[in-house]
Amino acid sequence: MPGYHPALSFAYAGAVGVIPGVERIVAFGRRAGVNTGVPADIWSGPTPLIQWPASPMSMYLVSSSASDNAAGAGARSVLIFYLDDASLVQKQVVVALNGTTPVPIPGLVFRINRVVVVTAGSASANIGAVTVIDGSPDIVFAHIPAGHSISKACRFSVPYNHTADILAIFGSVNSTTGAIVASAVVEVAQRPGWGSVVGRTLEMGLVSGGFSLGSPMTPLLSLVGPQDFWLGVSSVQQNNTDVSGAFLGVLRRHDVHLLV
Repeated sequence: MPGYHPALSFAYAGAVGVIPGVERIVAFGRRAGVNTGVPADIWSGPTPLIQWPASPMSMYLVSSSASDNAAGAGARSVLIFYLDDASLVQKQVVVALNGTTPVPIPGLVFRINRVVVVTAGSASANIGAVTVIDGSPDIVFAHIPAGHSISKACRFSVPYNHTADILAIFGSVNSTTGAIVASAVVEVAQRPGWGSVVGRTLEMGLVSGGFSLGSPMTPLLSLVGPQDFWLGVSSVQQNNTDVSGAFLGVLRRHDVHLLV
C-alpha cells in the first residue's frame, strides 16, 4: 500500500485511542525568566524546578480566583491524570473546583502527569491560576496558568508495566531582554525506578530559535516504567531568557505487541 508504514500507523492508532493499552503522550511547557547560573525545568509553576513527591501523599486542587468554582464564570471542573499510591498505574479523576478553597483529590497521589479544565462558565477557561498542592500551599505539583485550561509542564511519569516511546522533542528560545542573541541549553532528564540518580541525555543547544528531533517511525527514547522523564534548561546566555519545550510519544502497556 503506497505511503503505508506499520510503525507510523501503530503510533497514530495509539494516539487516537483505537488500540487497547496504547495511548498518546503529549507534554509542553514554557519557562519565563530563566537566569544564568540557575537551572530550571520547562514548566509554568512557581519554582524553577518541578516538584516531585518523595512518597504518595494527599493532594489538593485550588485556584487563585474565587470565580473558578462549580457554578462560576471560570473553570468549574478539571480532569487530573495521575499515578496512584499502590499500583502506580495511570488513573483519571474529575474534581470540581471551589475557588480559593482547596479541594482534596480522592486517595493518595504519587505523580501528576496532566491537569485539564473540562467544564467552565462564561469565561470558557480558568480565570485564576489552578494548582495541585500539598496540604499547605507551600508546594505546587501541577500548574495551569490563568486562561490556559491545561497544565504546562514538559514532564511525564511512566507507569509500572508500561513503556513510553518518545517520538519527538521540540524546543525554542522565545525572547530575552537586552541586545545579546539569546541562547539556552535544553536537556532531557530521566529518573528510572523513582530513584535519586538522574540520567541526562540528548543535551541540545538553542541559539535564538528552536530545534526539533525525532521521527514518528523511530523512537528517540524508550522509557521502561516506572520512571520520570522531563525537559530542563541547564544554562542560558543571559538573564530573563524565555524557553519553551515539548515532546510527544506513545505509552504502551507491556502486553501490547506490534505484529508486522
